[in-house]
Amino acid sequence: FPVTIGGSSGRLVDNFCLHSTKFNWSIIEPSVQAAHTDGRVDLIEGYFENHDFNTTFDTIVHSHVFEHVYDPFKFLQKIYQLLKPNGLHYISLPNMNYWLRNKFTNTLSFEHTFYVDDLVLEHLLSMTGFKVLEKIIDNHSVFIKSIKVENCETVNYDFTYVKDIFKTYMTGIQADADYIKEQLFDQ
Repeated sequence: FPVTIGGSSGRLVDNFCLHSTKFNWSIIEPSVQAAHTDGRVDLIEGYFENHDFNTTFDTIVHSHVFEHVYDPFKFLQKIYQLLKPNGLHYISLPNMNYWLRNKFTNTLSFEHTFYVDDLVLEHLLSMTGFKVLEKIIDNHSVFIKSIKVENCETVNYDFTYVKDIFKTYMTGIQADADYIKEQLFDQ
């Protein structure tokens, strides 16, 4: 059975409840907002990193959570330990590559604690025993389906492109700041 990390309002599970009859689902969320009366759904109030689970799962899902964790490697290792052999891991996260290229100032902040895009995530997943099965990338989000495997070969990329993205981003932000100063002080 699946677990959702950061279930928030529970909308994902609500949707699943409408389309399936036989399942058990756990949601772990520090600020439980959903009031599930469905006996198939177990709400756990707390942080995934701090919770001791007494079971393993077929599937683990988290949407726009990964970019908020403080230790992504440890987070993925815990997911690996909690998944049954060949367990599935579904992830969605902001498309930080697109966001930085378009100067979205909310890309990295006190909430988004590190840069991660599909290639960085694929590298981290392979380092922790996951093989990427499918990727979907749009301007807002990156969606990845991965599987727990026994002997996973580490996927490596040349990550120098990230430095170029940051340089362009910072140059653009500086130009915006200079323009604003110019507008303020020329009046």
